[in-house]
Amino acid sequence: MDALTLARLEFGITTSLHFLFVALTLGLAPLIAFLQTRWVRTGNPLHERLTKFWGQIYVINYGLGIISGLLLEFQFSLNWSGLTHFAGELFGAPLAMETLFAFFVESTFLGLWIFGWGKMPKVLHLISFYIVGARRWPPPISSSSRTDFCRTRWVSYATAMACAWSTSARCSPIRPRCWPSGTFCPPRSW
Repeated sequence: MDALTLARLEFGITTSLHFLFVALTLGLAPLIAFLQTRWVRTGNPLHERLTKFWGQIYVINYGLGIISGLLLEFQFSLNWSGLTHFAGELFGAPLAMETLFAFFVESTFLGLWIFGWGKMPKVLHLISFYIVGARRWPPPISSSSRTDFCRTRWVSYATAMACAWSTSARCSPIRPRCWPSGTFCPPRSW
């Protein structure tokens, strides 16, 4: 095997695992929020036990997702330096914001939720998980998977990646620019 094949294999395995951890935490967040809300409202100990059980699985998957996400960030820069060189301006800042938000906001409130059992009021404890869960529900997940405002237009990252592999003379292999400045390939529909 050559280095390129190994880099692609490593990236594929890490991405697949990261996707599984993210998908599981996306599904568990509303379930845990629902169960804990039921526990706060009814006081039923069954809901408390279910919340703690699924919460432990959530925390384990969250930790594994953080580890695999950090590996992905390193792989973007080390294994895919050409892509990073081309689309780093578009992809780097949103990815950094995602990481900072995940580490500081989500980890802080998840820590309050983990260590706050029996020490915080029930409603405040529930609100701390709602903050974590709101971060895990689809709309605010990541700006790096959506679009970024780039001078004159909203430019999708998929467009930037398609441009990276294009042979058009309007594409610059060095630095992406916003269309219509002449060095960024627009989709054919523009």
